[in-house]
Amino acid sequence: MNSYEILVPFHSNKFFLNNCIESLLATTPDDVPITIIANNENKDEISIHFSNSRIQVIKVDHSLYYPLCINYGMQFIKSPNVFVIDADTYHLPGWFENMVDLYESDNNISIIGSALIEMTSNAIKDFGLGFTGYNWVQIYKGQKASSPLIKTGPFQAVCTASCLINKTAFQEINGFSEYCNISYSDIDLCIRLADKGYKVLGCAESKAYHKGNASQRIVPLLKKDCFAMFMAKSYDKMKTDINIYLEASYKEYKNKSTFASQYIMLNFSSIINYKWYKEQIEAIMGIRIVEIYEYPSLTRDENAINLVSIIHTDIYRNHYPFIYFVDWFIALKENQLWKKLRSPNIDKDLVIDRHGTICSLSRLLEENQ
Repeated sequence: MNSYEILVPFHSNKFFLNNCIESLLATTPDDVPITIIANNENKDEISIHFSNSRIQVIKVDHSLYYPLCINYGMQFIKSPNVFVIDADTYHLPGWFENMVDLYESDNNISIIGSALIEMTSNAIKDFGLGFTGYNWVQIYKGQKASSPLIKTGPFQAVCTASCLINKTAFQEINGFSEYCNISYSDIDLCIRLADKGYKVLGCAESKAYHKGNASQRIVPLLKKDCFAMFMAKSYDKMKTDINIYLEASYKEYKNKSTFASQYIMLNFSSIINYKWYKEQIEAIMGIRIVEIYEYPSLTRDENAINLVSIIHTDIYRNHYPFIYFVDWFIALKENQLWKKLRSPNIDKDLVIDRHGTICSLSRLLEENQ
């Protein structure tokens, strides 16, 4: 087996850092060094110490944003193979071995990402990332980590909160682009690696819990600036591919259910290109959407949509089956009254979201009774 090292960028929130390091020590071989780059102008935040000889802490007396922190930290890594691990992750047994086995199966792999799980629900938070033409999405966000849709394979990009990087390939493209200092740096990295002919993969068998923004450094306004710069520099290298994942979701779902030939689409999404999704859905499923009713959301990836409070007409009596198009399918899981009002017509109603999930509304509601 090749030699490996772990690089952990840390800015603040010692509670999560301690949990992260505890999980890494318990799930990785004793000969794998761990380097922590502790960076903050507040010296109390980087006043950390670990007695384990595997761990070295490099302290920087000012704040480094994520990309610069990783680029800076690479100078302390001697191995050509480095795990970059966010300080707000908690890794599950087997993650390391599964990642290494996949990595060593192909010399052209530049980066592999773990399946990242919500800490409260055991559902997918980040795995592979896909592009819709306007936005990047977290493929199958909210699906159970055990779902057959969560498969090891190639992606345009992966989240780098838990990843294995080929250091030679990383240095060949000069590491992370620091103009994406607030966000999108991981997608940018993956796109540039792929542009050089390297493979970008997700490993479904490598699992870790991930809090996300535990240091609370992602400022929404600045994130928009990073998105604009990122899109300007990289748009011509991106491929619109979410339709691939919609098709895979449809194939998985159709083995369990039957479909109608015509639907009414209720648009609860917050995205501008929902009609493009409509066209993809019709083509993939071989159906016709006869009408679209508009109930657009003002919040991206809204957590809860109360159908009864939004739809004030007798639309629930319509005998046409519905497609509820939402940003995130989880948003409809608490609509028990709607289920009663809509019954028995609800049986063929579908929920489809921008992240690629296709599921039955009645089944989603049954799971959350």
